[in-house]
Amino acid sequence: MQENTKKTLKIFWQYTMKYWPSFFITVGFLVVGAVVTVITPIYLKRIVDLMTVGSLNRLETYPSLVSILSLIIILYVIEWCAWRISTYFAGKVELGVMADLSDSCFKYIHKLSFNFFN
Repeated sequence: MQENTKKTLKIFWQYTMKYWPSFFITVGFLVVGAVVTVITPIYLKRIVDLMTVGSLNRLETYPSLVSILSLIIILYVIEWCAWRISTYFAGKVELGVMADLSDSCFKYIHKLSFNFFN
């Protein structure tokens, strides 16, 4: 990586860490949402397995199907909430970092001499 890129990323990281609680909430709920997204198809597979094998005896497979469907609904709700919370806090971090970077750039430009612009 070039030296300027490292410096730029270091500056971005410093400004991001001013909002560290929101940043880590974003990352945490992002991980939760991704994990639940990966887990949900496993339960969908179980429904298909139960329907193909259990088609002979409906009375035994019905309670299992209902419990798996209710678990899938709960997982989808958790996934939705995790993504929404992550998106909300990511927006807070992004707006705060952009505002702070704009302020610091504005202050830096105002410290330059008038001859710099001519």
